[in-house]
Amino acid sequence: MPILLNSLRSAASRLGLRACGASHQGRSQVAHTYHRTVSFKGRWSSPMKTRGMHSHCYALLGLGILLVSGVDNAVALTTDSSASPDAGTALAEVIVTAQKREEDVRQVPTSISVLSSTALEQSHITGLEDITRAVPGVSFLSGGGPGLDNIEMRGISSTSGSATVGLYLDEVPITVSNLFNGAVEPRLFDLDRVEILRGPQGTLYGASSMGGTIRFISHQPDLDTFSGTASSQTSGTRHGGFNYDEQAVVNIPVVAGLAAIRLGIDAGKDSGYIDQYSPTDQLESKGVNANRWLVLRASGKIAVDSSLTITPALFYQHERTDDTSVFYPQVGLYEQEKLVPEPSTDNIFVGSFTVTKDFSAAQLTSISSYFSQQFDRTQDGTFYNSEYLGYLVDSDPPGGLAGLGYKIGDLAGPEYTRTKTAVTTEEIRLASKDTGNSSISWITGLFYSGYSVHNSADAYVTGLGQTFLNTYGIPTQNSGIFAGYTFPNDSVDLSSASQDEKQYAAFATVTYALTSQFKATAGLRYSYATTRFSQNQSGYFAGNGPAYLTTSANFSATTPKFSLTYDITPDATVYASVAEGYRIGGAESYVPSDVCGADLKSIGLSGAPKNFGSDSLWSYEGGVKGRFMDRTLSVNGDFYFVKWSKIQQTVALPTCGYAITTNVGNAQSYGPEIEVNYQPIAGLILGLSGNYSHATLTSITSSVGAAVGDDILNVPEWMASFRLDYTHGLAADVSGFIRANYDMTGSSHGAFSPTDPDYSRPSYAVLNASLGVSWRTIELSLYAKNLLDENKVIQHPSLLYQPEAYTVRPLTAGLLLKAKF
Repeated sequence: MPILLNSLRSAASRLGLRACGASHQGRSQVAHTYHRTVSFKGRWSSPMKTRGMHSHCYALLGLGILLVSGVDNAVALTTDSSASPDAGTALAEVIVTAQKREEDVRQVPTSISVLSSTALEQSHITGLEDITRAVPGVSFLSGGGPGLDNIEMRGISSTSGSATVGLYLDEVPITVSNLFNGAVEPRLFDLDRVEILRGPQGTLYGASSMGGTIRFISHQPDLDTFSGTASSQTSGTRHGGFNYDEQAVVNIPVVAGLAAIRLGIDAGKDSGYIDQYSPTDQLESKGVNANRWLVLRASGKIAVDSSLTITPALFYQHERTDDTSVFYPQVGLYEQEKLVPEPSTDNIFVGSFTVTKDFSAAQLTSISSYFSQQFDRTQDGTFYNSEYLGYLVDSDPPGGLAGLGYKIGDLAGPEYTRTKTAVTTEEIRLASKDTGNSSISWITGLFYSGYSVHNSADAYVTGLGQTFLNTYGIPTQNSGIFAGYTFPNDSVDLSSASQDEKQYAAFATVTYALTSQFKATAGLRYSYATTRFSQNQSGYFAGNGPAYLTTSANFSATTPKFSLTYDITPDATVYASVAEGYRIGGAESYVPSDVCGADLKSIGLSGAPKNFGSDSLWSYEGGVKGRFMDRTLSVNGDFYFVKWSKIQQTVALPTCGYAITTNVGNAQSYGPEIEVNYQPIAGLILGLSGNYSHATLTSITSSVGAAVGDDILNVPEWMASFRLDYTHGLAADVSGFIRANYDMTGSSHGAFSPTDPDYSRPSYAVLNASLGVSWRTIELSLYAKNLLDENKVIQHPSLLYQPEAYTVRPLTAGLLLKAKF
């Protein structure tokens, strides 16, 4: 321990220098997803600017005196890190419901990581991006703000069509397509645990779980005990400002043993750390990407009798982000110069009604749910609307007045998008009960989902009509280039699109115990889906296309899963599994074959497609799970191999400016994953997790700029996480603790072309730590996230020649006070 403490003091000393003056210019970028692209052939460049980072010194950074790296069982897949000094050295058993029944995680024949509520709190894991750094085999493509990220598992990564990773809030699917925005991101509030299931889960969870499934499992009402928690968290962010997070939860038995309600509220704010500059290099506003949220939870539980339970639940989340978290690297670290701010508002509602009925040999469960999301955002379309129109004007200058197109190009080009998603689901399932004398267990069920999404996108070039008239002396409709177009209210494109999808499925799994140690499982799901896409478009960029377009398609699939498990000891199991994953196809938006004929021909198409097909994969996995050395050591390791066929991919048509989604080829992904936790003495838990992923294209059927052997995009080659959790008694009812986690993410590719700025993404690491004391039901802790202030550009795509950058949130240090009653 002396060596460790000396290292920590040295690290803290270096941190102090960085926090109080030193600056590092990292690079990291986020991609915006624009759903109609316009071919861009020219732009006006602004002077390049480089500024030193404005330094801030936080007194709270004194807590950095502790850490270097280690392992906190907070993310241990089989460990709850709430051990007390006298709790002994045995690691706890972890119960999951991954197979829609309660069982030890060791008995589930698939790779699972479990983040307990204690783990989430102790490691200050607050969102999907934190999860991807904490567990192996999971990564993200950032969109620069809540509701814009895309999640991948085991190299199954796509920003096209349906999602490849399923998301569930308790039993409710909250998965949305990639058509308009990113994944739904509920705040991690009042959760019992998060289950991360790697590999295809289509047999039990349906079509959009071909890469895996993430399940957010909330605390359930307690019928017998009145209890609650309250916490207050304040912090400061380097280059940002003051943050806060206030939470309260209360559990109220209405009728002891028969009915209870659980209520919770979470309100908070994260300060912004991106500064806005004018095109003339003047600071206009600091911290423009601040984020505020309000979360409300309400759930009830009614035990009608000993066999019948009713559980209603409501979840509401409102989140407002003032701007995205991207910056412009040519301007400076954490700096941008947008003409149009890009705020967003995300409203999420989830309601569910669960009824469980026990019979002598089986349990019947019905889950009725409704999920909706209203996601409104503004996007800066200046670079692909205003400047493109300026280029067109200069290509055919009215009255011969050449070289004045920049006056159009310099106008702000806001695009306002509104996306409303609504999903109604019903699942009825019957599961056998463990009677102790049967060698067969089973589960069977029916599923229905009605999914609809409506998006409107209205693009403008502010002041276009008046500027054109002032510059050229004629209205736009009298010019040669814009003949007949009046651009009412300065609009350039008004569009709306709707997608309606219905899914019907039947599923079943059966497990047979060949011996007391050896079990075989077979599962099957049959799915049938209908999808209909409609689109309205008007304005200059609508061209000569139809004002209204509608297409539809039907899809069906049968997805099996097989597994074998063998208990080598009462605490250790080896397993092997084979499973198929599936993602339904969809309908295309309008692409004019006359305008885009050459582009379509270049990728092997004679005309614009109306639909794109389903894609699927086969996954092969073998692994070991168990606790060893008197249950002081837990190991979860596996090796997987995936073959992915007919990959859905969005392909930009470079000349005409449209894009299509098509099936472009095949890929494979393979590698090992490992999670280890060790408790050598009471109060000390060490952990390690990591993976290596080799995910490459094996064939290409269209010209999409990629070649056989290229890496699949957005997939880190490796990750590793080291964690430490040490708790020690200080006095009667008083204990102190120190925790640290060092999460490393390997390099990846964000583009196929070596000339693209996002082609090579660097490896990076994030160090988080906390120390504090607990006294009876009160806990006080000092913590830091991104303690070493990592600021590399971890994603660096370019939007039509406008480089943007995204990095980890800067060093944030704070104080947390929590009380239980």
